[in-house]
Amino acid sequence: MVSANHFRELVSEYLRGVINLELFSKRFAALFDNMGGSEDAVAIRLSYQIESALADVSVGFASEADLRDALVPCLTVVDIDPDSRAPKQTVKKSEASAPYDPAEVSFA
Repeated sequence: MVSANHFRELVSEYLRGVINLELFSKRFAALFDNMGGSEDAVAIRLSYQIESALADVSVGFASEADLRDALVPCLTVVDIDPDSRAPKQTVKKSEASAPYDPAEVSFA
């Protein structure tokens, strides 16, 4: 059964330059075809996220650099405890028209 880690490993190989775009696309297609009746929600989400990014490149909507940028978040593993509260995003008080400053964002 294909898992989210299979997709993450493939993305990692591509982003590290171990494989090129053509091989990445072929290996992704093989993984995607083997998803079958997977109930792994994370693997399903990742597969569609990667598929969408590849589609943008294949039709010329995005560059390979854009693809790399789109794939970086696929490497992130987030474990959410369903019994805990989700982190709240807070932003320091500032003028609404001020430019966004990532230093002013915190997660509680």
